[in-house]
Amino acid sequence: MKTMKVLTGFIAFFALLILCGPVLAAEFEPVATFSIQEAATQVPGAEEQLTFDSIFDWEPRLDERYLTWVSYSAGQGKVWYYDTKDGKRETVSNVACDQNDPDISDGKIVWDDTRSGNSDIYSYDISSGKEEAVYSSTSNKFRPAISNGLVAFEDYNGHDNRDIGFIKAGSTGKPVYIDQNQMDKANPDVDGDWIVYQQLDDGKEDWNIYAYNVKTEQLVQVTRDPATQQKPRISGDLVVWEDNRSGKWDIFMYNLKKDLTTAITYDDVDDHDPSVSGSNVVWSRVEQNGTSHIYMVNLQIPATYVVSPGPGNQIKPDICVDKVAWQDDRLGNWDVFLYTLKPNTPFRSYEFYGPVTINYLPAPVGTEILAKVNGKTKGSITVSKEGYYGGQDSYSGKLTVNIEQADIGKTITFWADGVQGTPTIPINAGGTTQELTLNFANAKPQADLCFYGSVFVDGQAAEKGTTITARIDDVIRGEITTTQYGMYGGAGDQDPALKIPITENDLGKHVSFWQGDYKSAETFQITSGGRFKQDLSFTKANPLSPYEFYGYVQFDGKSAPAGTPIEARIDSVPVTTYVTRYAGSYGGPGETPEDARLIVPIKEADVGKTISFWTGTQRAPETQVIARSGERIVRKDLDFSSAPSGIIADFSANPTSGAAPLTVKFTDLSAGNPTMWIWDFGDGPIPMDANDSNVSCASGNCNTIANPTHTYRASGTYTVTLTASNRQSSDTKVKTGFITVGTTPSFKADFTASPTSGPAPLTVQFTDLTTGNPTMWNWDFGDGPIPMDTSGANVSCASGNCNSIANPKHTYAHDGVYTVTLRASNQYGNSDTQVKQAYITVSNTPVPGFKADFTASPTSGPAPLTVQFTDLTTGNPTMWNWDFGDGPIPMDASGANVSCASGNCNSIANPKHTYTRDGVYTVTLRASNQYGNSDTQVKQGYITVSSIPGPVFNADFTAAPTSGAAPLTVQFTDKSVGSPTMWVWNFGDGPIPMDASGTNVSCASGNCNSIANPRHTYTKNGAYTVTLTASNAQNSDTETKVNYINVQNIPTSDSIPISAGWNFISVPKKLVAGKDTAAIFGHIEVDGHSIFQYDSVRGQWLTLNQSNQIKPLEAVWLYSKKADSVPLSFDSDPLQIPQTRELKRGWNAVGFTGFEPLEAKFTLLSVQDKWVNCLGFDRVLQKYNEMIIKGRNDDTKLNPYNGYWLFMSEDGVLAAISA
Repeated sequence: MKTMKVLTGFIAFFALLILCGPVLAAEFEPVATFSIQEAATQVPGAEEQLTFDSIFDWEPRLDERYLTWVSYSAGQGKVWYYDTKDGKRETVSNVACDQNDPDISDGKIVWDDTRSGNSDIYSYDISSGKEEAVYSSTSNKFRPAISNGLVAFEDYNGHDNRDIGFIKAGSTGKPVYIDQNQMDKANPDVDGDWIVYQQLDDGKEDWNIYAYNVKTEQLVQVTRDPATQQKPRISGDLVVWEDNRSGKWDIFMYNLKKDLTTAITYDDVDDHDPSVSGSNVVWSRVEQNGTSHIYMVNLQIPATYVVSPGPGNQIKPDICVDKVAWQDDRLGNWDVFLYTLKPNTPFRSYEFYGPVTINYLPAPVGTEILAKVNGKTKGSITVSKEGYYGGQDSYSGKLTVNIEQADIGKTITFWADGVQGTPTIPINAGGTTQELTLNFANAKPQADLCFYGSVFVDGQAAEKGTTITARIDDVIRGEITTTQYGMYGGAGDQDPALKIPITENDLGKHVSFWQGDYKSAETFQITSGGRFKQDLSFTKANPLSPYEFYGYVQFDGKSAPAGTPIEARIDSVPVTTYVTRYAGSYGGPGETPEDARLIVPIKEADVGKTISFWTGTQRAPETQVIARSGERIVRKDLDFSSAPSGIIADFSANPTSGAAPLTVKFTDLSAGNPTMWIWDFGDGPIPMDANDSNVSCASGNCNTIANPTHTYRASGTYTVTLTASNRQSSDTKVKTGFITVGTTPSFKADFTASPTSGPAPLTVQFTDLTTGNPTMWNWDFGDGPIPMDTSGANVSCASGNCNSIANPKHTYAHDGVYTVTLRASNQYGNSDTQVKQAYITVSNTPVPGFKADFTASPTSGPAPLTVQFTDLTTGNPTMWNWDFGDGPIPMDASGANVSCASGNCNSIANPKHTYTRDGVYTVTLRASNQYGNSDTQVKQGYITVSSIPGPVFNADFTAAPTSGAAPLTVQFTDKSVGSPTMWVWNFGDGPIPMDASGTNVSCASGNCNSIANPRHTYTKNGAYTVTLTASNAQNSDTETKVNYINVQNIPTSDSIPISAGWNFISVPKKLVAGKDTAAIFGHIEVDGHSIFQYDSVRGQWLTLNQSNQIKPLEAVWLYSKKADSVPLSFDSDPLQIPQTRELKRGWNAVGFTGFEPLEAKFTLLSVQDKWVNCLGFDRVLQKYNEMIIKGRNDDTKLNPYNGYWLFMSEDGVLAAISA
């Protein structure tokens, strides 16, 4: 028996092996681990024996509540079931026949049954007690499997070979058969939309595993091995089976979503009958003494357990959630046993609070502190009081670290701004709450370096908007974007500058200056902080064309199958991944869009490096040296060989950054069986720790240590070199700037997406939010090898592996809940992964949010009264059933040929209806759609019809806004009932005419008799009483609202509150001249970020400089390193005209005008027929607010100083609600 290594995480488990086509490997690193010296751990839980009789009980199957099995006696099998909740057990059918191969899902059992003479498929519903034939015919059918009512089974179907058929239980139709190709198929299993089965591909022993999706009709060949693979089972995306490619029976697994094959076991004993549920896999293992016992692996840890160690034999296990069942002969006969897994024992969390410093100074408000275990973030807290995090009392937050069983024995480390702090905390089973002083100091800070001067690119003055970065030890430390031609920064202390914070460890080092990938000829040696003039010049070489490769591709001289991944690397760094469309070749010499060439982008820095070609861990001998010129379309016939090749040096290190002293563990990853290793750690003749071996490492030249430990004692960025060799060959690997000791920029992957839900096909825009200057992005959208839309970019995205797109679009074609993963990295070795579980929901099925509603106008008046009804239902209704309350009187369908007898009209959203008799009527609307959503809205006594003057006539009105600064324009809206035809308004401020929208109306003395919904502008401060007298030929009524309109004093100054992070802001009114430009943001510590506005006319982001004017109705994106404020000085001219702004169809970034919150429907009144959606940003929580949708939740208030995204259905003009 072999002793296997334990893997440290689920990610490592999936990275064990990728099987592509018939490529075989001699060895696999299995997930399950066994040791001769140590017995496997017993999985926590409880075992019980369910059958005790002298007959044979076998073939158990489980669902979440029930267990079913076969009792075999007198030559016939009978299907039983057991209820794990109430202990009830019963036979399913007493018909005299042979019943076998039961399966169960959601309380419905299926089995094969011989009552009709041949073998048919029957079902039994435990809840209803109903038994029925699933499918009965003249052919023999066996081994049914069921999931959510979908039944799959073997069917001889009139010939010698078996087919796999499937049908919905209870259906009266005929089954559908999968890939009827005359090849024998067997052992189906089903979960969700996927059916798995085995197929005999050569008619002899070459059984392979296949998977079929009943919804998409996708057929996946899971295995391509000449040995036998059999007895597949499926749960979610995971398929498991028995596999004898090693000569022994092992358990293998395939991930449908990730297209990854993994060995669960791979050793010298036989393993049989796997079953999978969630992250747990169980199987029967034949021990060396010949007995069989049940084992389980938990893939999340991963950890291997014994479920039942005997005595006797335990075989044919099944697992569902927290229960495992098997057949067991420990008492002589075959009985059924059940094991209930114990939930993971929760461990008490660690909670910390106390003082915190950075470089010996109190940590500023907004500093984020992370707690990590093995590099994984387990908790975080933001400093809310300078120099302190959390608090002692129960009302204060704490840095909480949640502990799992796998964390016991590890260490909690603390991080801020990419620097590991002190102390560290060892983890035991009992967490504590404790005060802990944290210190993130590694160097004494110095005065900032500030640079300014001229800047030229290729001999010409640099354009405005040119970004210059400054690096120390090849790490970006500062950045500036030019705001004028040929110059950056200024000489004055208050002028902008290329600012670089430095510490004492930077003294004596050099600053280099970069424009993109191009380095200036000038450098600056650091002797102190201060402001220095540094003129810069950059020379850019002509861009280099990419290499494009095509040719044959083989494995050991045989054609590689279609779907083979080929990875191009430049000096061992992956650049492009390509997946072949045809067997034996890739690309072509001509233009073939259906079989594009393998494209390798290159840049000037790559000249002289080597392109190599890989598939998995195999490297082709063919290479390409990169040149500035020469042929770019190149034929490369690739032959990947499984035979040993020359040495290929490689290594990894952990950690690659941190505070001094930094102890780093280096691990040799070289291929080709090296026997000698020469290390150069980049910091001179400092011996490394060779794990207590007596080894001389003078000058860093250590020839006998494959995996050394080395301690860096001084801050800096270090290049590490490994030369690996044996008697036949050698190779050298250089990793430039690989180890960073000292303060490093925080690198954290993050992203957003919009929309995150909707019906298929759903196109989603993903946006990278990673901090730390990423240059590569690897996306996994969760739905397999479907390329994303790269908007025309020449990028290969096969298998969803796109390494160069920051903000991709991706279209989900099928219903489902998808987890999205982003791994971001850059050239300095920084990388981080962000996983958002169940982030995208695609569904064409009923969803929450369907609510019937409607309005009507008018709702009262004399007969005959014609009423316009308007549907307000949310959730995309397609049918409307109206009952107007007055019997079978048809409504006016505007000429449509609609039958509306009895008021039953199913296809009119907004009907008109005429009431001919006096009365009070209740109106009912039942709305629905094709997805099964429906809802009913009943409005009691909603319509009043009366020909007699009386109390049914009532004057009323509303206004918006009701307060604000002068001049204040107010929209009045008549709400009178009783069908008025005349309106006399008194606005409370004398004979000032109102705006009648161009109507030729005399409004002297405020007496306007023909305008229902006027606008009026108040020019002076005060509280105004408004009166409306509404009337018609029969009725009149007056409504007075005392002090209804309040015109405020005009403030002359204010300030915009700024939070740490991104802020989406605007100014509430016009600023005074001289203080109305982006210079008002000059004191904000933007931490190297630009200040942005969005130009909706050109669809572009604009970078603001100090001279750009800041206007009302325009929004600004501003980043701040800390909480702050922006002082404002307002124009106090009382005669200024309210601002307007032209908006374009699509998204616009707009500002809010005014000093009081106001509902969106009133704020956007000037574009009321054209706006659709409005979206704000919470600067405190650093996330978008709930979307405001017109007609649904447009009573949500917009707030002063905030910016908003506004979607317009067409062009329009937005007016300020105050000047």
